[in-house]
Amino acid sequence: MEDIQTFFNSVGQGYGAGRVIIDDVFCQYNIHDLSKPLVYTFSNMGQVTTLENATDKDYSAWGYSFINKQGLNVIAFSCLEKPSWFRSDIFHDFIVQLSALTGNYVERLGYGGSMGGYAVAAFANQLQMDRILVMNPISTLNEELAPFETRFKPHRRRYNWSNSFHDGATASVPGYIIYDPLFELDKKHATRFDTLCHLKLPGVGHGIPRHLHNIGSLKWIVQRFIRGAINEHKFYTRARKRRNYPGYYNWMLSKQNIHLTNKRRHIIMLHKKANRIISGISREIPHEEIKRIIHAAERISHEMPEESLNLFSIVNKIKPNDPLVKRRIAQVKAKSIPSR
Repeated sequence: MEDIQTFFNSVGQGYGAGRVIIDDVFCQYNIHDLSKPLVYTFSNMGQVTTLENATDKDYSAWGYSFINKQGLNVIAFSCLEKPSWFRSDIFHDFIVQLSALTGNYVERLGYGGSMGGYAVAAFANQLQMDRILVMNPISTLNEELAPFETRFKPHRRRYNWSNSFHDGATASVPGYIIYDPLFELDKKHATRFDTLCHLKLPGVGHGIPRHLHNIGSLKWIVQRFIRGAINEHKFYTRARKRRNYPGYYNWMLSKQNIHLTNKRRHIIMLHKKANRIISGISREIPHEEIKRIIHAAERISHEMPEESLNLFSIVNKIKPNDPLVKRRIAQVKAKSIPSR
């Protein structure tokens, strides 16, 4: 374990690797080339580092390994032993000192989700980040700024949310925010970020990095962000893969989905059942069940044409040579389908 001055020397000189503890925060870093971007990562609540982890040579802080494998400079921060939300005054002083040493790097980027998304945004201005990528960030636990936030009550009480760096929404840098607009709490935090490009992944709830990983898109997104830009059209094309992802249906049918009606529940269940056939989880589907899906798709074709088309497309995969299904798909496509 290195001391803080050794860390500062490494950052300032552009060369060095190691680990350091700053009060209740663990830091793992690898600095090797001033001509390459410096990427800061901040962990979420589920990725807390233990003291045992900190001394384990095989352990990596959240985000460290991936960024390191891209050949970039990386400084990865993780809360130590408990989710302290990076609220320590000692850590804040450390951030101020660190910010004075990074002016020679070609680019400074930030990446994190949830609690880590808060931290990336909260420190973005001080660390002079050029771009940030935050996923379902908690903008703050300050009760006046985010009175709608009902999670994390012990952390709201335990830590000072009125001193330095208490509000991620003060970030004045460009970048991207990815969240589920159907999950009201995350949506309300997201609306507080007005300098970022909003990318939406409906129907998965919190934990966006995990969901993106499970649909095979997290690596692609982070790499595009690092290179400069995420193509929005390609993002939404990839986002459609969530319809083959069990986590999507689990959340859509959960109590967290306040938009769930009986009709929507029925349609989602049909989607879920049909996708189990396509993915090979179920081998057969009764003819009556197929007729039920077709009937549901026809019934909602005027009110919900996009969902109707999705249902018909699923049936088309199950019965690719059915002329009735092909005709219905053509008819629905001819209608005006609302945008995302």
